Amino acid sequence: MKNNLKNVLLGNSIFSVISSAICILFAQRIAHTFGINTPIVITLTGVSLFVFAFSVWLVAEKFLHKKTLIKSIITMDFAWVSASIYVIILNPFSISLTGLIIIAVVGICVLLFGIFQTKELRKIK
Repeated sequence: MKNNLKNVLLGNSIFSVISSAICILFAQRIAHTFGINTPIVITLTGVSLFVFAFSVWLVAEKFLHKKTLIKSIITMDFAWVSASIYVIILNPFSISLTGLIIIAVVGICVLLFGIFQTKELRKIK
């Protein structure tokens, strides 16, 4: 059971580090696609995602026995999903339709990580 949880966490970490790299390397292009004039926000999101990815990897590799840390990761995933829903519904930053679709797709991926991590954590006594 712990191997399944570890694999889901590692998948989350890999997804997050790839997303991080895309945000950092293509901040200007992403900002343009989203219709916003502040690529630094995209860069900072990428840096934050890198820290998150490293933290998730560390928990998966060294602290899989720490349920509190895993619950924190799950909470952060669901917070990301909640923030995505907020941005999609209210669009407070006037993000383009393409940007909103990208946010929705990433949000769905993060939601699935949160669901699978929760499911696997519940299997562990």
